[in-house]
Amino acid sequence: MTTGKSLEPSQFATDTQMSPTHIVMDVTLNKIIDVTYDTAITHRRRRLEWPTSNETCIQDPESYSSNVSQKAKELADNVIDEEFSRCGESSFHEDQSCMDELIGVPIAKHRSRDTGALLHALYYRGRQQSAIWDMWCALLDKGLVSIDGLRYSINFREHTDPVRLLSWLLSCFELPLLEANTRFSAQSGPYKLHCWEYSQPIRWLATMIIRRCADVQKVFDTIRATNFLGPLNLDALQQYMDGAHPKNFTVNTRERSGPMTREVPFGFWLPHGLEGKTMSEALGTVYKKNVMRFNRIEMAFKEYFKHSDETVLLEKEQRDFLEQMRGMQISVSPRIKTGHLALLVKVAEVHQVYAQRYGYSSDDVDSRKGGSGE
Repeated sequence: MTTGKSLEPSQFATDTQMSPTHIVMDVTLNKIIDVTYDTAITHRRRRLEWPTSNETCIQDPESYSSNVSQKAKELADNVIDEEFSRCGESSFHEDQSCMDELIGVPIAKHRSRDTGALLHALYYRGRQQSAIWDMWCALLDKGLVSIDGLRYSINFREHTDPVRLLSWLLSCFELPLLEANTRFSAQSGPYKLHCWEYSQPIRWLATMIIRRCADVQKVFDTIRATNFLGPLNLDALQQYMDGAHPKNFTVNTRERSGPMTREVPFGFWLPHGLEGKTMSEALGTVYKKNVMRFNRIEMAFKEYFKHSDETVLLEKEQRDFLEQMRGMQISVSPRIKTGHLALLVKVAEVHQVYAQRYGYSSDDVDSRKGGSGE
């Protein structure tokens, strides 16, 4: 899959070991069929997932929060309290306004915390992570990243040069670039409690790529083809290419690894730290304990702000709708369907069988050519 443009990032030094899934997908997608990505249907929610690509998601919801029912208020408060309990008293730049609302306001006792603003922040951040999760699933479907990248927990305080540089490259796409440009827009940010760019999801994706990447050029091409992160901004890419910084990295299975703690940003649910589990178990854990957190945030957001099905359709409601469509003849272009747990488990099983057949474990990959070791 090529981008059709002469301006491309240079090849990166990466692991040369390719899984059988990667080989088959590479031949099929590049030599046999063209894959048409439509972000409105390939996202597991069948919609444009990145929040700034959907005005209904990011508009100021204050006008919709009048006369909130007691049930909706309790659900929203429970979701906020649960997410707060997972991050502790976060001191990340992007959490400053949220922490002021969660900690400072109760101490001052001059007013109640702004439930609507906190819920809006959680939902905005959740939509961004949901888009990144679907992007990672698409890369996993092609065998370009590995489920093993989720094994070690992330130290969110560590900002390594490889992650910083790869995050910069990923931010050459329009949607992350738009988010990066809100860094100093506290008064005009996408949600009321915005005070800094929310770059943690992009850094998570960069970390996963560095930990287990088969071919960075194909990763870049796939991200561009899917349009999950928006179109490529050629001016931003030119600035990246003109910089004097290194333009390669070495695969490191423990990139940004650290002990699992509560030192995580508010509302961050993208998975990491799945040590001690088989790949199939890890995928089940990811879906039940991570993605379902976003489902609960979205349900609370929909009820609190009285959104209709036309603006916010929950995953369960989408499943019910698709079940009604079962048996209908629908003609679509060939595409990678992302977000399906069964498919992810199958990819993991194929990778495991391949590893056993050729006598290496997933831990051996970093010792092969291009790996950095520990």
